[in-house]
Amino acid sequence: PGPGEPGRGYAVFVGRLSPEKGIETLLEAWQRLARKMTLRIMGDGPLSPLVEAASSRSEMIEYLGYKPWADVMDVIAGADFLIMPSVCYESFGLAIIEAFAKSKPVIASQLGTMIEFVKDDYTGLHFEVGDPDDLATKVAWAIEHPAEMEIMGRNARAVYLGRYGAERNYRRLMEIYESAVNSARGRERNHTRVRSTQSLSL
Repeated sequence: PGPGEPGRGYAVFVGRLSPEKGIETLLEAWQRLARKMTLRIMGDGPLSPLVEAASSRSEMIEYLGYKPWADVMDVIAGADFLIMPSVCYESFGLAIIEAFAKSKPVIASQLGTMIEFVKDDYTGLHFEVGDPDDLATKVAWAIEHPAEMEIMGRNARAVYLGRYGAERNYRRLMEIYESAVNSARGRERNHTRVRSTQSLSL
């Protein structure tokens, strides 16, 4: 997808609404924000009722439910930043890459691959895993420093283009296929030579 647009004053979470995704940490952090910002939550899962209840209590939380990918990207495109509060070790973190594609910085748990994808103070911010106070502090900083967050968003877009863009990944995939084919041909040639040697020895 193309780059996003200037943020429209909200943060976004995209993912499965389950305990390991840090939903409870996220909701608790939003209750502790001194300076308010709208949080849009997209997804579905066992904690949907918890999110719905939080949305009904606070005008600062909007529960959008499950949406098609195109709608998800539109919401990310208008966000100021994406939040990934997982308390589990993510295998990849597709939402991070989608945010980077839209020039959006990410506030992520300081855990596993999220540390590798999100460089603190460069493409986003880290917070202590499962700590709503620290998350609220980082969100407050992001709200108060829009210029710095915009720079991080541009950095995120550059990282996306350099590492995760379709053209680069297509070339890398073709290299992998070529390497696999060449390796298989080499093994077949070796196998043929061995059979020939065995035949001669007989």
